[in-house]
Amino acid sequence: KDPVTLYFEISEGLREKPVNKTPLQYIKLYSECWHENPSKRPTAREILKKLQSLEYEPVFLESDI
Repeated sequence: KDPVTLYFEISEGLREKPVNKTPLQYIKLYSECWHENPSKRPTAREILKKLQSLEYEPVFLESDI
């Protein structure tokens, strides 16, 4: 999409749909970062703290074996 169209869609509340199998904690976090009211978005420090607290599951690709 061109930047102008994207700008108007975002300003009207349109957001990306989560990628299939994205952990719910990530969806919640980036949804908070997209809050329409900037004062309700987490700070960079809060984002870092939340990312550090997430549990990570290793992902192995067949090409890594």
